[in-house]
Amino acid sequence: MAISNYTNLSKNHALLAKLFMNSLEGMMLVDQKMQVIFLNSSATALIGYILSNQHFNLLSICAKESAQQLQSTLDEVYAAPAQAKKVKLQILHLSGHEVSIDCTLINLLQDEDVQAITVHFAAAKAVEAVKTLAEDQLYKMVWFESVVTNIKDAVVITEVSYNPPSSKIIYVNAAFTAMTGYTLSEVIGKSPRFLQGPNTAQSEIDRLSECMSRWESCEITIVNYKKNGEEFWVDLSISPMADHQGNYTHWIAIERDVTAQKELENLLQSATHLAGIGGWDYDYVHDKISCSTVTRQIFEFNEEDEIPTIANLSNFFKDKDALNDCYQNLQKTMHDGEPFDFELEILTTKNNVRWVRVIGKAEFNGSACTRIRGSFQDIDARKRSELLALATMREKIEILESIGDAFFALDVNWNVTYWNGRAELLLHKTRAEILGQNLWDVYADTIETDFYEKYHWAVNNQQEVHFEAFYEALQTWYEISAYPSANGLSVYFKDITQRKINEKEIIDSEKRYSDLFQLSPIPKWVFDMDTFKFLAVNRAAVKHYGYSLKEFLKMSIFDIRPEEEFDRTKNLIHKQNRGNRFTSKGLFTHKKKNGELIRVEIRSTTILFKGRPAKIVIADDVTEQEKYVLAIEKQNQKLKEVSWIQSHIFRAPLARIQGLVSIVESSANQAEQKWVLEKISSSADELDGIIKEITAKTKIDK
Repeated sequence: MAISNYTNLSKNHALLAKLFMNSLEGMMLVDQKMQVIFLNSSATALIGYILSNQHFNLLSICAKESAQQLQSTLDEVYAAPAQAKKVKLQILHLSGHEVSIDCTLINLLQDEDVQAITVHFAAAKAVEAVKTLAEDQLYKMVWFESVVTNIKDAVVITEVSYNPPSSKIIYVNAAFTAMTGYTLSEVIGKSPRFLQGPNTAQSEIDRLSECMSRWESCEITIVNYKKNGEEFWVDLSISPMADHQGNYTHWIAIERDVTAQKELENLLQSATHLAGIGGWDYDYVHDKISCSTVTRQIFEFNEEDEIPTIANLSNFFKDKDALNDCYQNLQKTMHDGEPFDFELEILTTKNNVRWVRVIGKAEFNGSACTRIRGSFQDIDARKRSELLALATMREKIEILESIGDAFFALDVNWNVTYWNGRAELLLHKTRAEILGQNLWDVYADTIETDFYEKYHWAVNNQQEVHFEAFYEALQTWYEISAYPSANGLSVYFKDITQRKINEKEIIDSEKRYSDLFQLSPIPKWVFDMDTFKFLAVNRAAVKHYGYSLKEFLKMSIFDIRPEEEFDRTKNLIHKQNRGNRFTSKGLFTHKKKNGELIRVEIRSTTILFKGRPAKIVIADDVTEQEKYVLAIEKQNQKLKEVSWIQSHIFRAPLARIQGLVSIVESSANQAEQKWVLEKISSSADELDGIIKEITAKTKIDK
């Protein structure tokens, strides 16, 4: 038996007083291996040893022959529990001399309260020594210390005073110092009340004082204070100690630090209160219900309200079916002892509806039920949250079933937990076939495809993923969005096969357009309507303007225009009607990379280019054409002059010639005819000069 287990003896104060103070017989307790675990003052006086941190063995302090004799006697002691066996021993006194002692050994190893072998010493010399020591108060402290040194509980001894608050401490053990921080020298002469403080319950102190005034033992639990000011809870058991004449001389207090236990109790109480758990008890024999404070709070009882009986419980049930279920549960547990646990709605005394959880278990006396004990737990907030979550879940299911996208959900082990109707249609698997199945077992042909890789990436990185993939088995393209969570993976997808076909046709069409765009001999480009940046430029533009394609794509349409054209260009772009199929913008001046200015005729139309509003432009260089137009306009001016000559100058000599011809025809005079001919010749020369001049003026400049 360990010395720590034997501390229970210290709490039996009547036995302590009788055994330790009035016994004139030396007494020792040893374990099965003869290790000494206790000895009283009479034994100490006889052999000189006291218990300390270093225990000793009875066989080791016997003379050699006595040790052999004791070993033989022990065989008889072990064989006969609770029977006395006597042996005379020669024990080596601590001072070195031998002491002859008649010993009586009793095997109490099986006794739950002792669990040791008692060794009783008898010697006239020892009796006389104990009598002397019993009268010596100082020596009392020595043998008391031998008892309490190794006790883990704190021991405080005070002298008797007929005014309890003025009792003075005369001894504390090492456990007291470890518990409070105060040493023996710091507390000697003080009242134990110096350990008390503001949170020490005065009602408990008053009860202690009342017991002490009647010389009665008392047990209380109070708050004391350590040397550093720290509070701690202590179980205190105090008893009066009497001398051999029955006079009370001292008080002995056994104190145990129960702070951890108290904190645990407070934590449990707080947790119970926070959890809304209250107890109830139905005494079936007396038809009486009792309940705890929390239960009263759950049902909103006032202090003056009486607890209902079984007969009027119906007042607290919103649903009569729930009342019937409750009665049936009570009857069942009373009949076969089976515990019950269910949830229901109640009506409080203030007519508030509240969800509670009810637990109960019957107690029996033989085969008759005598009592049912249980608990009520306020689960209103949790239950309403559950019902709301359930309603929300139903709503989500309705949404998932009504959305156009297919949807399925997987748990962390890739097992299918949800599969909506659209998923059934697109993947050709019914819910019955797929729910609870491992996705990769059902669709083993998708392992090592984008489906497998992307889903695992999303889960491993806890990031959503969006992708498009082709499922060979169904010859179908899918657009997929996968969202990971702590519970698994949610996957939304749709069939985009037709869109893929359309996209391919668009790509093919765009390639044809691109070929037409790039192979056109006329400069063409596409620019962004918001930023005016070039988005695409054909080869003819690159060749004609002198910029490389890379340079063009870093430029805006203003980089190929002189500054005086900027405002006009912006205004025309903003005013353009986007509904026009094709818009001619007229003539503009552009600037090549080498600085040469050219005149171009611009035609454009609005398009979507890679999702952005843009314009495609055809730029026809009309610089040479414009030169020819100017030349024609100049020639027209000359023709106007010719017309004027024709109407004024050319007609005068012609009229003269016509007149002279008439004269010649009517005249017979040769001299006159000669003169007329000379005039005709002169007019003809004049007319010839006029024609030459007209020819010169109408000549087109090259």
